[in-house]
Amino acid sequence: MNNVTTSGELDWSEFIRVPAQLIQVQRYALTEGDIVFCNTNSVELVGKSAVVTSVDEPTIYSNHFNRLRVDLTRTTPEWVALALRRAFTSGYFAEVCTRWIGQASVRMDKVKTLEVPLPLLDEQQWIVKELEAKRNQVAKLRQNIEQQMNEIENAKGILLRDLFSGSDCKTTKLGDVLQHQAEGVGKAWADFPVYGATRRGIAFAKDKVGKHGNRYKPVVEDTIFYNPMRILLGSIAILPKGGIPGITSPDYVVVNSNTEILDSLVFYEWFRSAYGAKMILDLARGAVRERILFSRLCKGTIALPPIRKQQRVSLALGMANETLAKLRATALCIAELDNAILREAFA
Repeated sequence: MNNVTTSGELDWSEFIRVPAQLIQVQRYALTEGDIVFCNTNSVELVGKSAVVTSVDEPTIYSNHFNRLRVDLTRTTPEWVALALRRAFTSGYFAEVCTRWIGQASVRMDKVKTLEVPLPLLDEQQWIVKELEAKRNQVAKLRQNIEQQMNEIENAKGILLRDLFSGSDCKTTKLGDVLQHQAEGVGKAWADFPVYGATRRGIAFAKDKVGKHGNRYKPVVEDTIFYNPMRILLGSIAILPKGGIPGITSPDYVVVNSNTEILDSLVFYEWFRSAYGAKMILDLARGAVRERILFSRLCKGTIALPPIRKQQRVSLALGMANETLAKLRATALCIAELDNAILREAFA
């Protein structure tokens, strides 16, 4: 599913192979001009699609996709792909999909009944060409932003590597430097925003507060919290300095660090890095979706450098994160520019 991007392109950086003798290759083969439509994914990603522009070797599609072929006497794959992307970005497929726990699907009858405006064939081709030129300019902007973000993330990784590889580091149990927040916020829960933890960090929760709002846990400045069911996916967050106090799900693990020994931001970045990932895998050994509650987390260890050294690195990490936040905001504007170009095609 990751071979198709949300911007309607094919990404061949990673792929899997299937033994040819186990599959009817011709029945599932992709050729130039085919459209691959993702029929099963998360609600946010179901319905993404892309045109196959070239195939260097026999290539097939999985059952998470449908292969669409157009009537070339009336339209082009590129034009239909634009219409599908327009429906995807407008939320049409998220609205009509069938939802299950953790995934969603779009039936083909929903796709077939989607209306596609059909100007004259040569006009379709002209619009596609004009829009592709504009989208290429947007893509260059996007690539520039992504490159800057990658460079900053790499710099953060170097900071952490240098910090935790020094001879002045002492192995410490996490239970000795973290304080577990197990109690709920109480009756005042309605006065606070609700936070969740994602792969990118903190975000406002999409789900409404459940029946027991008083059990939601308080999140204050420098509080670190994570979803124990999605910890292996990196769903870890921190409320940065100056952040608005809030609450998070009672199912989350919420901790605060002993700031005399462990800098909160340094621990957060360590937790999300390869160091933390290794510890998480060690703690979750033998289970794919095992919860990592505080009773298990506190048994983990961290090689801690002196607190003043941590604090110096923490300042640099904070500045890097502020720059990343600005770049992500710019990336959202670029994405909206891409959507505006798409809407122009059907104006």
